[in-house]
Amino acid sequence: MSVARSSSKLFVVSVLNSGIGFLAVAVFARELGPAGIGAFFLFQALFRVLESGIDLGLNTAIEKRLSEGASRETVLGSGIALKFVGFCGVAALILAVRGPVNAFVGVPVAGLLVVTVGSSQLATIATTTLRGELRVGETAVLFLANQVVYVALGAVFVFGFGLGPVGLVYGVVGGSLVSFLWGVSKLDTRPVLPSAASVRSLLSYTKYNVVPALGVQIHNWTDVLIVGFILTQADVGAYEVAWRVAAVTLLFPSALGVSLLPQASALSARGDRDRVGDLVSGALFPAVALVIPAAFGTLVLSEELLRVLFGPEYVTAGLALIVLVAGKVPEAVQIVVGRVLLGIDRPDLVARATIVATVLNVGLNLAFIPRYGLVGAAVATTLAFTVGMALRAWYLRGEVTYRVPTGDLLRVTAVSTVMVGVLVVARSALGVTGVVELAAVVLLGIGTFGAGVAVVPRLRSQAVAYGRELRSG
Repeated sequence: MSVARSSSKLFVVSVLNSGIGFLAVAVFARELGPAGIGAFFLFQALFRVLESGIDLGLNTAIEKRLSEGASRETVLGSGIALKFVGFCGVAALILAVRGPVNAFVGVPVAGLLVVTVGSSQLATIATTTLRGELRVGETAVLFLANQVVYVALGAVFVFGFGLGPVGLVYGVVGGSLVSFLWGVSKLDTRPVLPSAASVRSLLSYTKYNVVPALGVQIHNWTDVLIVGFILTQADVGAYEVAWRVAAVTLLFPSALGVSLLPQASALSARGDRDRVGDLVSGALFPAVALVIPAAFGTLVLSEELLRVLFGPEYVTAGLALIVLVAGKVPEAVQIVVGRVLLGIDRPDLVARATIVATVLNVGLNLAFIPRYGLVGAAVATTLAFTVGMALRAWYLRGEVTYRVPTGDLLRVTAVSTVMVGVLVVARSALGVTGVVELAAVVLLGIGTFGAGVAVVPRLRSQAVAYGRELRSG
């Protein structure tokens, strides 16, 4: 399956997932309030960071080795064995510090944290194996099932049983288990007993990829954890809601990045570095083409988005939202260049960039949050991520030759600027006080951007060409 076709399938499902998740967060945030939803977000932060302590780069290593095609059954068995050892260590750590964990989150969830990490690892094994079999597009239904079950069970436990944040945790566990069972039923590869050679092969890749794998989670959750330590659970709730809104802009870049690694890996294994460079050149523009107008639109509508969709208590994160969405532009680029570096077997280069960005991220958050609050967290994370992106792009330039579509990016920026002017006038004329007015202004902005793309010949040809690739992929 081509990068265009598999990434488009993931993008469609990502849109559905995001729509479902966005609606769920809005409903749950209103029901639980900033402090209640903040407790759940803190739980998620701990869960994701601890889960990365099991992964340590193994997910990408398994995907990489499976995509190479040799001894898939043994590779999978070895990967599962390594993951089980990691899970036992993390579970023991959680139980040893369950008191501080419960105090930090504000809810007694240490035991549930162990269950959540375990169920998520099971789901990850299924999706990682499908990716390694070069069936990336087929993982889409697993992500959708996971999301639907999480939201449905969460709603039952929150509204039906009044369990608050704990009810959402039950939903997360249920979604992971359904995703795992469904995924296993689709796999062609069945694990066999691990071998020393396969373990060594996985660890040889993981020893460099461990840093990027940890770095992703540290980037995603460092600011939330530090906000939780320094500020309040209500601040965590407001900030993470802004983060979730900003994350919507990365739906397509994320789907594209997932598809890039196995394709780059297969090309690199055949020694075809020129086609790897073409892969990067072709992916950079579509990765950021929708993020740029989203960043411009947020300049106008950040407070309206938070107030109308989540409630007036969340408007305190309005400026942070603007910064976070702007930061998704370099993040979209990093997704492309970082996944390709991993695909061509250079996790060491990604590790170097990740170390620099991670240290910068932690340091800036500790420096900025006490002084500037939520905006400080957003600025710190965005600056750190921009540095990490620049380093990855530089390193990839030394491995393959690729082209940065500067002209196309400037054209998209110009169209987005026109869109902003239309949004400012529309917001002033309509007065965004409810969902109907907000939807009308957003749709007007989307229509304006689409019309601008259609008017500019180069952008129109790019859109048509990519559409043809999707149909023929």
